[in-house]
Amino acid sequence: MQSVKLFPKVIGIFTNPNISYHKKIVEKCYSIKNKTLSGGENWLSKVYNTSGRVNLYTNKDFKPLLKWIDEQLIEYTNSLNINFKPSNKNAWFQIYGVNDYQDYHSHPTSRLSAIYFLKGNNDSSPVIFTDFNFNTNYFNIITPTEDNSLEWSIPFQEGVLLIFRSEIPHCVPKNLNSERISIAINYN
Repeated sequence: MQSVKLFPKVIGIFTNPNISYHKKIVEKCYSIKNKTLSGGENWLSKVYNTSGRVNLYTNKDFKPLLKWIDEQLIEYTNSLNINFKPSNKNAWFQIYGVNDYQDYHSHPTSRLSAIYFLKGNNDSSPVIFTDFNFNTNYFNIITPTEDNSLEWSIPFQEGVLLIFRSEIPHCVPKNLNSERISIAINYN
């Protein structure tokens, strides 16, 4: 059989080989949280975030991590044969406490987005991507795969980076464990 995948939703998953600067960045996140009101006023969830308040690209403490993330973005776009030169880059962080979550959303004003898992444990909430247009009620799915599922879950692991097209709906289910910190980036 030959198959053609039209307009696939490709999630790039990268693992940072050098997380030695995580502790410094986590401390900086707490410092910013102590001085800055939470952003994302239109969000249903009350997770602390710096969206619309602080662009991490303006903070030197985040520079080594954001430089690595930008390099992975280039690898991602090159692998898809996409000529993409980001101009507006915006990065913010979220601190999820126990029972915090982020409802399904997308980033419609951006082209590519990224999520970096900064702090948490392997039981921290994953990121779930979905395709609301795929109706699984029509099919008896034997084994869920990336090609036949409505949702796909990427487990939390410190140092992992996800890159994806910004219009792909995604969420973070209720965090039932210890604190979880992630960094989100939008590229135009």
